[in-house]
Amino acid sequence: RKITQAGVVTTFAGTANTVGNLPRYFNTPWGLAVDPAGNVYVADSADIRKIAPDGTAAYFVGDQSGTTDFADGAGSAARFNRPSQLAIDSSGNLYVADQGNQVLRQVTPTGEVRTLGGHPGAGGHLNGTANDAYFAAPTGTHTKPANSKAISHGIPAPVWN
Repeated sequence: RKITQAGVVTTFAGTANTVGNLPRYFNTPWGLAVDPAGNVYVADSADIRKIAPDGTAAYFVGDQSGTTDFADGAGSAARFNRPSQLAIDSSGNLYVADQGNQVLRQVTPTGEVRTLGGHPGAGGHLNGTANDAYFAAPTGTHTKPANSKAISHGIPAPVWN
């Protein structure tokens, strides 16, 4: 939904009370991020949708059938499991807290997905380098100055920086 500065609420994309696997239908939209061009990215159950400023919705990355899994790759070859929150950096890279897979992912502006930290499917609370760290159900991500990342996860919710 979109709320103007005057407080008017309208549907920007999607169809009320309709769930499905078409780009304009959402299953469980969770987080969103907006790039400098005004495109809105929405984390859905197994994919990331891109909504153009005119309201046209399209699949950006992830499984279009709604099947959750884990895989790095380009476009529809990538797999997510309950992506929860999104953040975008000054270069247009999207960062995804992939809650079900227990990892932090990066999506380039061209749709290439790679894992930045955590172990797919293995949750926990362990500090270390990106490949040695463990996250427990990451639910938030944020980009900071100099494009460093912060992520919150688990119960209790520590912050990885």
